[in-house]
Amino acid sequence: MEKKINLLSKNLIFLFIFIILFLILLYQIFFHEDRNSCYEVYYYAYLEGLITGYNESCELKKIELSNFSNRILAYESTFVRKFDLENLSFYSRTSSRKYFYYKLIKPRSKNLSDYITPNESEIKELALFLRKYFPNDYDFVTAAINITKQLIYENDSTALNFKYPLETLVEGSGDCEDLATFLVSLLKAGGIDAILIIFDNHVGVGINVERTDGYYFKYKGKKYYYYETTNPDFDLGELPPYLYGKNYTIIG
Repeated sequence: MEKKINLLSKNLIFLFIFIILFLILLYQIFFHEDRNSCYEVYYYAYLEGLITGYNESCELKKIELSNFSNRILAYESTFVRKFDLENLSFYSRTSSRKYFYYKLIKPRSKNLSDYITPNESEIKELALFLRKYFPNDYDFVTAAINITKQLIYENDSTALNFKYPLETLVEGSGDCEDLATFLVSLLKAGGIDAILIIFDNHVGVGINVERTDGYYFKYKGKKYYYYETTNPDFDLGELPPYLYGKNYTIIG
């Protein structure tokens, strides 16, 4: 009888240990933050001089950013960008950890199509906001263009120095291809067919939307009206004179 009790006690102990280990495993899988990844992101940001320090909870002690447009606000470890549209305002929020991952760690592709990211959560959120207030396709396109006009064009002569739309959104600026991929991503996230039109040393946007006039490119049997993202004075369907007759390729 005593042996049976001892055996039962041992089994209960083993069962208790097993349950504890199992719970620890579940915690690691579902609840525990990947601290190494967090440290890696912030450490690279620290080395690049984008931040002044980080602590053990992976929250930034202080954010110091240079060459960002003056519409960026930094709240601890979240970047907030405000867009104004008629009588509406939209606040886009991006975690600093996600931004620094894109900026410093995420591999850079040589293929510009890889920078069209309509499924990025911040891009989708902005598109859903615009669709809510501008359900008509043409009105939505106009609103998306007005959002893009609030981003600053900065000429970057470095070849293949592409940004992801998330970076352009946070920084509030970009080169021609950065603004173009941002706008195409936003349009696609809102259900609008849009393409990149690539010239020598320049990238523009083609938008498939119902319209009666303006300059357009034909692609797969559809009309894509040109939009120039680098100059807010240009309207949809207006091709800059220096692009007339130039060779181009299209990324759909």
